[in-house]
Amino acid sequence: MKLFIFEPYSWAYCGGVIGIIDETYEDAVNLIVEKDRQRYLEAKKQIEEKYKSTDKRWRPIASRTYRKKHFAKSPDEFKKDHWDQWLLTQTLEVPEEKKARVAFNNWNYA
Repeated sequence: MKLFIFEPYSWAYCGGVIGIIDETYEDAVNLIVEKDRQRYLEAKKQIEEKYKSTDKRWRPIASRTYRKKHFAKSPDEFKKDHWDQWLLTQTLEVPEEKKARVAFNNWNYA
C-alpha cells in the first residue's frame, strides 16, 4: 500500500493537503471521488429532510466536490484554469497498512 499526497496546484486562495492510502494512484483518486460523492449525497438528503422540500438549499454543499480531472501526477495534465487542481507531490510506502482509506482531507479555503 502507498500513501498518495496531493497538494493544491496554482490556487492563490487555497491550502491544505489530501492523503489517500491505496494500492495505486488510480484507485486512490477513485476512492476520494467516491467518498466525496457519498458525502455530497448524504448532506443533500439531510438538508432536504430538514427543509421538507427540494428547494435547492443544499446546492452550496456542491461547491467542494472532487472529480477525477481535478487530480494529476504532473501540472501538464491540468486544464489551465487554476481551479480545483490537486497535484500528486509525494508517494510513500505504507507497508503495514491493509485498508484503503482517506487518511486526511484538509481542504483549507483560507
